[in-house]
Amino acid sequence: MTIGKQLEPPRKCKICGSEMEQLEPGGKWECPSTHLHKPAYMSWMGQYRKHVQSVVKFDGVELTDRKVRCRCGETVDVSKQVDFHAGGALLNALRNLEDYANWKERNMSLQETARQGKLMLDNYIEEQERLNVEYARNQERFTSQNFDAGNIPISCDKCGATLGIADVSLSLINSPEIPFLTRGEVNNLPISQRMFARISKDWRFGNVEELRRYMKAQDLLDAKKIISQCKEKLDTVTLPYEILRLFNFEEIIRLIDGEVETRKRDVADAVIKIVKERVPAIM
Repeated sequence: MTIGKQLEPPRKCKICGSEMEQLEPGGKWECPSTHLHKPAYMSWMGQYRKHVQSVVKFDGVELTDRKVRCRCGETVDVSKQVDFHAGGALLNALRNLEDYANWKERNMSLQETARQGKLMLDNYIEEQERLNVEYARNQERFTSQNFDAGNIPISCDKCGATLGIADVSLSLINSPEIPFLTRGEVNNLPISQRMFARISKDWRFGNVEELRRYMKAQDLLDAKKIISQCKEKLDTVTLPYEILRLFNFEEIIRLIDGEVETRKRDVADAVIKIVKERVPAIM
């Protein structure tokens, strides 16, 4: 809207033809339709957002300027013709790559948040399952990290002469592998009170604290401490081999460590089973 009295009749925008506005008398004329100044075609050169890189080659040589000159003197926009011939397929591939990159980004954020101890095990499993389902539903779209469109003919708009062949390559950038939590890290994630209550009931424990004590395996850790102390004392004594072989402390300690991890894993498996029943995964 024009404010105040205009000093001269409205001008027409040289780019889109819209009627320009003067925000104040004697001020600068501005076009209110700058969104129409963008080309009606995609420029398939350079980086799109932060995930996808597009490279255009003309007769095998990578272009740094989308325009080439014909012998008749006409300047031809290679990117415009690429968009005309293959824009639909390229745009579809661009969306697929962007969606896959965003999925990976959310998955990586989930792993990092869990490693920082900011997620309960049941919350982590639920979000991971949702991401797994999303990947399964889009597996066809997410299978490739690049897309090529080749043998695109480029011709002069003025004289019609064939100038060469263009090839376009879309690829993901900044796309590292997802650092999924190890099974040990999953087992050590905290468990919500609600989930502890559910498992203690399913496993017929007297109460939640009884299940917590079982999971922490303090009884086994105390036994391990006593056995380690005995081993240290026996190591200072010279005994015949026939007697020493009866005290296989290393094997006993190994079995205790294994049982401690088994208890953690069993509780974690129970949580995973409950969550998967709530959020069915397509495996």
